Amino acid sequence: MLVFGDEVSFGLPLEEIALWVVFLVVIAGGAFVILSILRTEEEEDEYEKWGEEGYEDSLSATYGAVAAAPSIPASMPTPAPAAAPPAPAAPVDDGMPPLPAGGLPAGWTMEQWKHYGQQWLEQNQQ
Repeated sequence: MLVFGDEVSFGLPLEEIALWVVFLVVIAGGAFVILSILRTEEEEDEYEKWGEEGYEDSLSATYGAVAAAPSIPASMPTPAPAAAPPAPAAPVDDGMPPLPAGGLPAGWTMEQWKHYGQQWLEQNQQ
């Protein structure tokens, strides 16, 4: 006989037993699902033979008939030098003073002569 406050109960506590049974069934079901997932992952190892036969064979079967890409040189070929343009038949008047008889003064460039040659001629009275 069990006494709860003012109530007196005879027999087994069926509600508590049912609650424990449901709890144990849920725990056992979760453990079963987890174990079945782990067992399935171990059996289905698709990548296990990639380095041995499976991966290489599938590549050669798929792409075996495809022609290889052409080889491309690492650097561009050097173009042949272009022929020099022919010299003009008549002298071109580009504003450059005439060169002295001995050629350019020592240390001068044609660019300098173009800009300052007339002054040099005047200073040296040529």
